[in-house]
Amino acid sequence: MRRQYGLAAVPMPDRDPVLLVATVGPVPSFTMEGDDWELTVTDASESPQRLTLNNSLGQKCVPELIERALLATLDRRTELWTLDSPRKWYEPHLFKQEAGIAAYRRYEIGAFMLDGVGVGVSADVGTAFFAEHPLSYYFDPTLVSVERYQRVAEFLRLIDRQEGQKGTLDYFLHGHQKCYYVDAPEGITCSTTGTIKVKGKTFASLLQYLHEMAPRTTIRDDEPVVRVSFPNIERPVWVPARFVRARVMNDQVPDPLKPVDKIAPPERRQLLQQFWTSLEPRPLGSVASGFYDGFWRPPDDRVVHLMMVPLEFAQGRRLAPPSELSPATYKRNFKNRLTTLQEVGCFHVPPTVPHIIPCAHPETLDAKAAADFAGALVQKIKDLTRVEFTVRPVEYRTLGDAIEQIRRLPEPGVAVFVLDKEPAAYHQVAFQLDSWRVKRITEHVLREHLDASRHGTWDRRRGVRSKEAGHAKWTSFVTMNALDIIQQLDVVPWRIDSAGPYEAQLVIDVGHDRRHVSLSLLIARAKELSPGFGIYTATQRKPDPKRESINPTLLSDHVLGLFDQIRRRRFDPLSSLLVMRDGLLVGEERKGVEDAMIRLRDQGFLASGARIEMVDLHKTTLKPVRAWEVNVHEEATNALEGTAVKLAEDSVLVVTTGGATLTQGTADPIVVVSNSSPTLPVDAAQSIFAGAQLNWSSPAVAQRLPLPFKRTDEELVARAAQEVRRIS
Repeated sequence: MRRQYGLAAVPMPDRDPVLLVATVGPVPSFTMEGDDWELTVTDASESPQRLTLNNSLGQKCVPELIERALLATLDRRTELWTLDSPRKWYEPHLFKQEAGIAAYRRYEIGAFMLDGVGVGVSADVGTAFFAEHPLSYYFDPTLVSVERYQRVAEFLRLIDRQEGQKGTLDYFLHGHQKCYYVDAPEGITCSTTGTIKVKGKTFASLLQYLHEMAPRTTIRDDEPVVRVSFPNIERPVWVPARFVRARVMNDQVPDPLKPVDKIAPPERRQLLQQFWTSLEPRPLGSVASGFYDGFWRPPDDRVVHLMMVPLEFAQGRRLAPPSELSPATYKRNFKNRLTTLQEVGCFHVPPTVPHIIPCAHPETLDAKAAADFAGALVQKIKDLTRVEFTVRPVEYRTLGDAIEQIRRLPEPGVAVFVLDKEPAAYHQVAFQLDSWRVKRITEHVLREHLDASRHGTWDRRRGVRSKEAGHAKWTSFVTMNALDIIQQLDVVPWRIDSAGPYEAQLVIDVGHDRRHVSLSLLIARAKELSPGFGIYTATQRKPDPKRESINPTLLSDHVLGLFDQIRRRRFDPLSSLLVMRDGLLVGEERKGVEDAMIRLRDQGFLASGARIEMVDLHKTTLKPVRAWEVNVHEEATNALEGTAVKLAEDSVLVVTTGGATLTQGTADPIVVVSNSSPTLPVDAAQSIFAGAQLNWSSPAVAQRLPLPFKRTDEELVARAAQEVRRIS
C-alpha cells in the first residue's frame, strides 16, 4: 500500500484482520500471492473517522500512521532506497571512497508519543559501507588462479567470513534486497545453473528466468553467478554476481574511512536539517500538514541531571563525585579513577585467586616478543591487585599442545591465548578448557602494539613517527588487557555504595541468535550487610531458539539458580531490586519474573516488603533519538553524562556517555521504559547511571551500559563464538 499507492496503513487494534488507512477516499482493492498463500485487500466501505490523540486508539495508531506517511514520502519523492528495514534509507550516491570501499549516508526514521507535546518524529543519520565492486569482480572466471585467490580472500575479509558471519549482501537488480552469501562454485554461469522453479513455474536456467522477469536488463549467458540466501526463503538461490555487492562491517573499514562513521553533533545537526528541508512541502502528504519548525527542545522541567556517585577503592580511599555539572569536572573524575586505582589498588581481591597465569602463544610469534608482553601484563596485574602473580609461558605448535600443557597446572584460573581470528580456534580452546576463563588476544593486534612500543607510531598532528606515542599506545594496551583479566579473576577494582535507589540490579538478556539467556545480578549496599557488594552472572542454554521470549518457568528457575549460587552462611534480604530486561519483557516472561520474586521472598533473599520494579532497557533505541546541547551561539555539543529527558510518564531517555569523555561522534542514548506499576523511570535511570560508573574495563572513559548489562553482553558473545564452526 505504501509503495504502490502511497498510503499509510497500520493493523487495527483488536480487529484482526482489519487495516486502518490514513485516507478520506476509498481504498483500492488488490491481491498478493505467494507459493502457498493469497491475500486480498478490499475497502470495508465504512465512513471515514477523524483520529486524534485524545483517546487510546489515536495515541497508539497516530504515531505509526505519521511514521508510515513519512516513509511513503521518502519512497515516492526521493531517490533514497531501503535494504533491510522500511525505516532505514540510504542515499543513492556515495560521499567517500577508499581502498575499494564506499561510504553512504543512511537515515533512520521513527515516530512516538511525547507526553504533553504530541507526536515526535525523529530521524538519525549514520554511515553504511559497501564494497565498491560487485561480486563479479571478486569471482571473475577470466583471472589467473593466483589473482582470483587474492580477490576471493579479499571478499571474504570484507564480509567478515572468518568471524563466522553469513556475509550480508545487497542484491540490486530489482531495487535493493538484502541477502546472505552462501558460495560461488567455479564454472557455473547464468546459463548453466540448471532448472529453477519460482512460484510453481519452471525455468531451464537462471538466464531464462531473468530474460522473462527483467527483459530490459542485458544478461549474458556466460556471466558468473553466486548462490545466496534470502530471508524467509528456505533454500539458497542463484543470482548474477554482477548485481550483488558486499555490505562491509565497520571492523573491516580502512583507517581513512573510520572517522566518517563518527558524526559530531554540529555536522549531525546540519545533515538532519538538510534532510528535513529536502522533504518540504508537505512531508506527510495528506495525513498531516507538517511539522513545527526546528528540533524539539525539552523544557527544563523535563530534563534531569542524574548524579554521579562516590567510588571506593582499596584502603578505604574514596573518590568523591564531581562538585559541579561541567565537562571539565566530569572528565577529571574519570581520569582520577585509573590514577587512584594505580595508587592504592583494587577494592577486593579474592583470597583464593589463582596465582599462575599461563600465556599461550604460537611458535610463529617471536619468543622475546611473547615474553615482553607476558611480563608487562603480569607486572601490571601485580600493580593493580597488590598480589604476586607468576606468568607461565606456553609456546605451541598446535592448540592441542597448549591445551594439554595448561590442563596440567594445579588449579584453573585465567589463561591468556594469542590466537588468530578464526572463531574455530577460540571455540576449541573454550570448549576443551571449560573450567578455565580464556582471555583471547589476536596475533595481529599484539604484533601491531609490539611494533608501536619498539618503533613508535605515526603522530598525525606532527606528521612524524613518535616513540612517545608508541609507548603510550603500548601502555594503554597492556593496561586494558590487565583490567580485563583481573575482572575474570573476580577482582573488584572499586565499588559503589548503592545502585541508585535500589540495593540490587537484576539484568535479563537473550543472545542475538536466541540460543542462550544470560542473567547478571549486581548487589551494592552498606558494607555491614552480607553480601555488601558483588557482581554475579549465569548463562544458560535456551531450549527454544526460534523465539525471542523466555519460557516463564525456566526464567523463574534461572533467577532462583543465580541467587542460589551466591548463598552464603548469611544473606541479608534485599530491601529493593530493579529488574531490567534487554528490549521488551515479552510474552509470559513477566509472569516468570513475578513468580521468581515470590520464591525469592519465601527463601529469604528478598525482604517481605521489598521494593521490586521492572523496566525495559533499550540498548538500541526503538526510535532513532539523539540528544545534544545547543549553547547561546546555536552551537551543538554533546550533552553531559547523566543527562536524562522525560519522554513520557513511563519512559526516560538517558545519556550515559557524553560531553566529558566522548571525543568523537554524538552521544548514543538509551531509553528506559517502565514495565510495572508504580515504577518511577527516573529512579531506574539513576540506578542505571550508577551501575555505569563501574567502568572497570576503561576507567578514563564513560561506560554506556551498567556493569550487569556489560557482563551479559560479554557472556552471550562468548557463548555464540564457542558455537561457531569453521565455514568452508
